[in-house]
Amino acid sequence: MPTLVEQCREHLGRFVRSGGKVHREVEAAKIVSFLVWVQANDNVLRIDRLGKKQVIGFWRAHRHLSERTTYDYWLAISKLWVWIEKSDEPPRPYSPSELAAKREGWKNPQHAKPESYTDFRLAISAAMTANCLGVDKLATITGVEKGDLETMLSDLDSGRFQHLEQVMVALGMVFSTNP
Repeated sequence: MPTLVEQCREHLGRFVRSGGKVHREVEAAKIVSFLVWVQANDNVLRIDRLGKKQVIGFWRAHRHLSERTTYDYWLAISKLWVWIEKSDEPPRPYSPSELAAKREGWKNPQHAKPESYTDFRLAISAAMTANCLGVDKLATITGVEKGDLETMLSDLDSGRFQHLEQVMVALGMVFSTNP
């Protein structure tokens, strides 16, 4: 079975022959570097089987590169995507500021001080927001009817506590009598 670089050799040859030679050779080298990395780190044997997973893995392995260099790699990989007729563009790398923001969001919630609420509605609404869940998704996760959830969130004083435990478990909430 030919390597990924060998499978791409025809495209690379045509690409380097036209236009600004030095720039195109540098861009072709970036494509080859990406393909060699994929061949070494992923179980992809055919060029048409390249996908977002491989590109994201490449970005994760090359976080040490500068923002400009990762952008240059992204342009080269985009050219490869055109050659192999992918319908969408490859995933873009995160900028350092985006990566820092993601890391902030990835902090372990167990180390954070949990918030306390005296009203179940506020606690459930806050947990739904923190988990990016709407009523529809929460109903799917818990198996509770959407109407029952809406009633529970709108009027907990009506005594509709029958599904409260399921909702709290699904949202990772803990009930405590200690304020």
